[in-house]
Amino acid sequence: MAKYNTFALFDTKTRNALLITSSARKCKKAFLKGHRIEVWSGNALSEKIYHKNLSDIDKYIRAEKEYIADKQKRAELRNKRRKNKRVMCLEAL
Repeated sequence: MAKYNTFALFDTKTRNALLITSSARKCKKAFLKGHRIEVWSGNALSEKIYHKNLSDIDKYIRAEKEYIADKQKRAELRNKRRKNKRVMCLEAL
């Protein structure tokens, strides 16, 4: 089962799903008055966010930014190790 959050944007009047994404920033950008955001964690509904309490999504955006920064740092370290390994192989020749 997935360990990340899924955000579903719904039109409250027609109850149609407008957007389903794992990005909190994308969901907040598409949010308008008359819509609601449902936050799903795994297969369970964890929170519903309406226009009056839109600031509740900020904790998810902050977590997403931290995850992306950590992912970028790991990629940089991995690339640095690969580069060092390549240089050492070329020096051995």
